[in-house]
Amino acid sequence: MSYDLNIDIARLLKDEPFFAALSRRIEKVSTTKIPTAAVGLNREAMQYELLYNPEWMGNLTDTQRCGVIVHEFYHLVFRHVSNRRPAQVI
Repeated sequence: MSYDLNIDIARLLKDEPFFAALSRRIEKVSTTKIPTAAVGLNREAMQYELLYNPEWMGNLTDTQRCGVIVHEFYHLVFRHVSNRRPAQVI
């Protein structure tokens, strides 16, 4: 079974319209380079993105998947990404 984030995003936006404007401005990136999910700044595109592991997300329940998406969106809402300075490269 392949995982389609768009189905969960559509369900979430129907139930939680607060996240609609935020979701439209975030690139969603499927990757197996991370174990779960994360949000961050893509420095090349200078745009925030939601990264998610489709294998991990596909093993969660509908409620859990939407919870993960909300959790990651709240990192952006509460500026956890923009308020923290990146580690300095030595």
